[in-house]
Amino acid sequence: MNKTTLLTVFLMTALASSAFAMGRIPKKVYDAKVAELAQCNANVADAQQKISDIQAKLTAIESAKAELEKSKAGLESSNAQLLKDMDSSKSELQQRLADMTREKQEIEKQKSEIERQKQEEVSKLKNTYEDLVKDMKSEIEQGSIQITQLQNKLSVNMVDKILFNSGEADVNPAGKKVLERVANVLKKVQNKQIRIEGHTDNVPIGGALKEKFPSNWELSTARATTVARYLSEVCGINPGIVSAAGYAHFRPIADNSTNEGKSKNRRIEITLVPMDEVKKP
Repeated sequence: MNKTTLLTVFLMTALASSAFAMGRIPKKVYDAKVAELAQCNANVADAQQKISDIQAKLTAIESAKAELEKSKAGLESSNAQLLKDMDSSKSELQQRLADMTREKQEIEKQKSEIERQKQEEVSKLKNTYEDLVKDMKSEIEQGSIQITQLQNKLSVNMVDKILFNSGEADVNPAGKKVLERVANVLKKVQNKQIRIEGHTDNVPIGGALKEKFPSNWELSTARATTVARYLSEVCGINPGIVSAAGYAHFRPIADNSTNEGKSKNRRIEITLVPMDEVKKP
């Protein structure tokens, strides 16, 4: 209740009391008015408590509202920063994707170029193979020379008797002519390493020959080295692309238990391989 209501109640009470005192209001009526007044006072007190409670709730609501507004402002700020960061990350990822796409395209381009060069080398090697087969036709037919091509590798396999006399490491006159014909074809080859390998059968070196070649290691290595020197020093092949190695009887291509197998294993192999393969450790 407001102050006007309280004043009205007070005046009514005062008037009632005065009227009762003057004998104008019966006591029963007076008691009823007093009771009514007491109830009004109780109602006023209860109303005042409710007003106080409501005011407290309003204060709490205003405080919560202010806190929510503060949180809202913070969230909006965080959201704006997050959006900014996302835009920045998106731009960075797009740039990285563009860079990776360019790198992929460049790699594909290099891959295609390497494949083209590889096919070109294989084609050139095929021409070398065909030239050797043509020039060595009679020796191939006799079984003295075997020429094989596998992708970017070409091998000329020559049995020892076409190049050397038995137990010797010096190239004989007929063998020199064969090597010169081979060299005429090999000199046209580019970007290839020429590997010369010496091989023997499994028969141990014996007799007086043992003083010159203690084992098949020495014989196979001496023959490979002799061929390498002849190709570079006499035939004019660049010695920088020539190498020689002996393997004794440890890399056979046929069964050493037969004379035919032994004959095939006593050989010189001239192999053309890519330069980058030779450079590998």
